[in-house]
Amino acid sequence: MELTFFQKVKEFFKRYERHVSSGALVVGFVIDSFALQRIDLPQTSILLFAYLFISGFGITLLNLFESKRVIWPRLYNFHPWILSAVQFAFGGLFSGFVLFYFRSASLGVSFLFVALLASLLIGNELFKQRYARVGFQMSIYFFVLFSFCILYVPVVVKRMGDLVFIGSGVVSLILMTLFVLFVRRVAPIQIKKGGYSVWLSVFAIYLIIHVFYFLNILPPIPLSLKAMGVYHYIERVQDVYIVQSEKETFKNFFTLYDPIHIAKGDPLYVYSSVFAPTDLQTKIIYHWQYYDEKDKAWITTGTLAFPIVGGRDGGYRGYSVKDNFFPGKWRISLETERGQTIGRVRFTIIETSGSIPLETGVRS
Repeated sequence: MELTFFQKVKEFFKRYERHVSSGALVVGFVIDSFALQRIDLPQTSILLFAYLFISGFGITLLNLFESKRVIWPRLYNFHPWILSAVQFAFGGLFSGFVLFYFRSASLGVSFLFVALLASLLIGNELFKQRYARVGFQMSIYFFVLFSFCILYVPVVVKRMGDLVFIGSGVVSLILMTLFVLFVRRVAPIQIKKGGYSVWLSVFAIYLIIHVFYFLNILPPIPLSLKAMGVYHYIERVQDVYIVQSEKETFKNFFTLYDPIHIAKGDPLYVYSSVFAPTDLQTKIIYHWQYYDEKDKAWITTGTLAFPIVGGRDGGYRGYSVKDNFFPGKWRISLETERGQTIGRVRFTIIETSGSIPLETGVRS
C-alpha cells in the first residue's frame, strides 16, 4: 500500500527526528546571530514577533488537538509539524535572548541568568514531549514573553529603570492573561487539566525574574558593551579616539589582571563604548576601585557619571581619567544608575622608574 504524502513526512520526522531537531537548533542560532544585531531594528522586531506568534498559535492548535475539538480531521496530520514548529519558535527565541543578554552581560555578575537562557536553548530539543503538557507550554511561553518585554519596552519608551522594568512585567502579565483566556475559550478542557499549576508557574517565574533584577543578576538590557579598556593616554581627534597602551603579549590572554606599568603620579585612562537603542537616554557610571588585601574587599576611590544617548552602531563613547595610583589590584566597573554591571576591566599596577614602551591605536 503506497504511503500518502503526510504519512511519508511523518515517517521521515520519526526516523530523523533527533538529527532534524539538532540541525534546526544550529541553523536557527546561526540565522539569529546574523539577523538579530540590534534590538531597535525593524527586522529584529519582525523576527521576534514572528517567533512569539508561531509559538502562541502552535500552542493553541496543540490544545485544540488534545481536546478533540478540531472540526477538520485532516488537521490532525499536521500535529507533528506543529509540535516541531512550536519547538523551533521557542528555540529561535531562546537563541535570540542568549545573544542579546550575553552581549549585555558582564558574565562575572550575570552568569546565572545567561546560563539559564543557554540551558533552555540547549535543552530545547529535549523538551518535545513536555511541550504536549499545557502547564509546561504556558510556563515557557510566559518566560519568553517576559524576557521579550524586558528587551522591547525600554526601546519603545526610550527609558530604563525600575519603573520601566516593573512596567515590562505588568505588560507581560496582561498579555499572558489574555492568551490563557483565549486558549481556555477554544480548548477549555486542557486549561482545566492544567488547573492552578498554570497560574502558579506563571507567578513563580514572574517573582524569580524580579528577584534576579533587584539583585542585579539580570543583565542591563538593552544596553550592551562594545569596547572597554585601560590606556596610558587618550585624546579625541575629530570623530576618533587616539589611545596609547602597553604592548600585549600572549601572557595577557592567561591572566585575569593585566599588568600595567606606571611611574608614580602618572594618570591612567579608561575608555568605553556602550550601545543603546535609538534615542534611549540613560546614565552610566565609572567606578574606580582597588583591592584592600587587609580587609579583603574592593574600595571605591572615585566615580564618574555621565549621560548617554543611543542610536550609534559603534556605541556611545566616553572616557575617564584618574591619577594617584599605588601598586596592587585594581578594577574599573561600568554600571547603570541602579548598579547593574555593563562591563569591567581588571589590572595590576606595577610602579616603575624606567621608560614604558607604548603603542598607539585608534578607537572609532
